[in-house]
Amino acid sequence: MEESEGVREERQEFEFTASNEAIEYLANITPQDWGAIHLSEMLMTTSGEKDFGEFEIAVSRGEWQGKDCYMIHITEENIVDNVPKVTNIIAHVDKTFTTLEQSIHEYIKIPERTIDIKTLMVLEGGKYVVQKTVTQEDFERRTHETYSSKQMQGFICEACHVVLQRLLLKKGIPENMVFLTFDNQTNLSSMSFKMLDERELEVEGEGVLTRGIQCKLSSIMQQEYIWESFFIPDGRLMLRTEIGSDVTVRQLTLPRTPTPEQPEIITPLKWEEDMELLSQFTDRKEELIDDHNTYIRRHPELQAILADFLQFLLLRKPDDIFDFAKDFFAGMSLAPVLDQTDE
Repeated sequence: MEESEGVREERQEFEFTASNEAIEYLANITPQDWGAIHLSEMLMTTSGEKDFGEFEIAVSRGEWQGKDCYMIHITEENIVDNVPKVTNIIAHVDKTFTTLEQSIHEYIKIPERTIDIKTLMVLEGGKYVVQKTVTQEDFERRTHETYSSKQMQGFICEACHVVLQRLLLKKGIPENMVFLTFDNQTNLSSMSFKMLDERELEVEGEGVLTRGIQCKLSSIMQQEYIWESFFIPDGRLMLRTEIGSDVTVRQLTLPRTPTPEQPEIITPLKWEEDMELLSQFTDRKEELIDDHNTYIRRHPELQAILADFLQFLLLRKPDDIFDFAKDFFAGMSLAPVLDQTDE
């Protein structure tokens, strides 16, 4: 089922634009700035006094269509109105936080039924194509939106919210900075930040001094969402709360200073066979390993996608794994929508 033209026009008649200050701020971000926010961490999602799941964010160097970029992978186990929800986000962005591609997969488990939501956003030919598929049992609803690059100036994708706050914490927040983002219904919305007072948090029985940032999202649906996040000086997130919700994301352990890695000790193989054959085998094996490792380093999204697939596979436990895999990976391609458009 496709969204009607009237609904799309109604959604698009509200225009949000990023401020010049926000656009300029993003344009001046350097690779050196990324070096200070290039962190990966895992926190716990809690609802009331109960630990519900994990919030994990990983930032790594990646590659998108042959270009160097940064890949951000977020996995969040949450609970909304007492309903379990799992969200996986994989985004590729350049050094100025320009979104190159982002895929979001949300799985909501409601008693006796499930809701599966896949949103794919791709920069293609100077425009952004956003495809959203909502599946409930045998019902499927698709929407397809296109935005110009000019319209999306100052846009920050969902995966970048926490990472951008790390940078704001280090460089400060200039006045009049208003960014664009999507709300939870994929409506263009405005997003602004402000610094909060320092707060001491207790972690593992010790007091930890943190600095806070407030993020406010204003939606065209005349709704506001406010999050408050608290970080330690190196940029690690220690606490995130949403105003009006009892769900929090919290770090339960203190960051540890990494110890120098021990050099890898390789025990030589003691073969008593033909040394020439052994040499040929070893050379070929190392060549293949180097080739595979190089490919994986250049495409960190591979491990993220496979991890997401296994997680959703174990959650759904389908009888037919092949059909499940086909549907899962089909949501990462724009091909079906583009084919329909071409017709």
